[in-house]
Amino acid sequence: MICILCIALSIIICEAKTVLYLNECGTVLDVFSDSNDNNIYILCSVNNNYNIVTINNSLNTCENIINIDVNNKTYAYANDTFYFFSKEEELNSKGDVVLLYTIIDSYNCKTGMSRQRVINNAVPEIHGTFAVDSDGNYYMISKNNVEVYTSNYKYLKTISVGYNIINLTNSPDGAIVYVIYENKLKIIDNNRIYDFNISANKVYAGNNGFFSTDRGEIYNYGNGNVSAVYSGFDGIHGGAVIGDNIFVSKLDSLTAVNNDSEFSVEEINSETYIKSLGNKCICINQYGNSVEVKIVTEEDVKLKQSELNSSQSENNQNVNKTLSSDIYNINYNDNVITGITPGSTIAEIKNNIRGESFTFYDNKGNIKKSGVIGTGSIIENTETKERFCVIIYGELSGEGNINSVDKTVLANHILEAAELEGVYLTAADINGDSQVNLKDYVALDSYMKGTYSINQNR
Repeated sequence: MICILCIALSIIICEAKTVLYLNECGTVLDVFSDSNDNNIYILCSVNNNYNIVTINNSLNTCENIINIDVNNKTYAYANDTFYFFSKEEELNSKGDVVLLYTIIDSYNCKTGMSRQRVINNAVPEIHGTFAVDSDGNYYMISKNNVEVYTSNYKYLKTISVGYNIINLTNSPDGAIVYVIYENKLKIIDNNRIYDFNISANKVYAGNNGFFSTDRGEIYNYGNGNVSAVYSGFDGIHGGAVIGDNIFVSKLDSLTAVNNDSEFSVEEINSETYIKSLGNKCICINQYGNSVEVKIVTEEDVKLKQSELNSSQSENNQNVNKTLSSDIYNINYNDNVITGITPGSTIAEIKNNIRGESFTFYDNKGNIKKSGVIGTGSIIENTETKERFCVIIYGELSGEGNINSVDKTVLANHILEAAELEGVYLTAADINGDSQVNLKDYVALDSYMKGTYSINQNR
């Protein structure tokens, strides 16, 4: 028996994304789409009954209550039809079991027709999982085996697993049946059976052979092979693949991964259920008995990519307003520049720094337009007015070249006759051990003799 339940619904269209709010619809169990990708079916439980919320492309909705108790039952979906499975027992007057049987109620979302089927002498276990293939055959767990019954509820075969079956599900079209057992995955595809070493407790089946696991991985299955597509996303509530885009839950964001680029498409929370349905990515957030549904399409992703590219272009335009170099180390935290070779001229340094314009000052603060610069000199970004102090390790006088003067300056510091401070003290750490002592004097002396190399890139 099917009856109609009125559920408060509000729809918001913003920034090309569709957000729907379903009030008092119950607890979301799963979400599917029809064979033509026109409708989205959200399966919920409310008032101890199954509830199907149907959303079509024009965003009209109808809410159907399936008059089937959710207790001690599980479900499957394939080809526009929901199947609800339960195990029943018939007792005699003494209370002994005289008949074990399975009841399968089905509801076709396209025709609105329901049907009940009974399988006698079946002893499946209720693990909360159940599957139906594209021919309408039923896959049920019986101990460590998968029992298969035909659409005419006749026994067909037993698929032996030999281990504890954790999860059993099928792709939305029923073409592929997934069996999870003992950190392994068995795939049943048109009577062909394949085994893969995949550690998971649950598989979220998607379209076109894509599926995700509760361990944060997305795989693609085809031609008897399984290949890893993505791993390491934060959420454990499914994943999605649409065209060239992989959707994952990452840092409270629905993130699109495309080749080597990642970008945020939509804000979501860590408990958001994610699934790809046709050309859509469905994100479902549960708030008590109400639900927020976000529908993201390929067009939304293209729009976000366009915004990202525009932002990157703007950033690239701003790159010239900052100083950068492939040769020198420009430290924006400490406002210093290192990596400059002793004896470098202003002309040479200009060739190795990118920026719209900059001004050079000597270590006394005077503008300098040519010649050699040394420790304590300033390079100013004339666009942003940011200033960076030059540090040349071993060059302690500010003249730019390393010579006997620098040895004298370092000796006076070590003997405490004239102590170095600031960038000059930093430049006196010749060997890079974060201390200034006799070892640095020996290193400087060796450098001047040509037997030691000072590392300027630090």
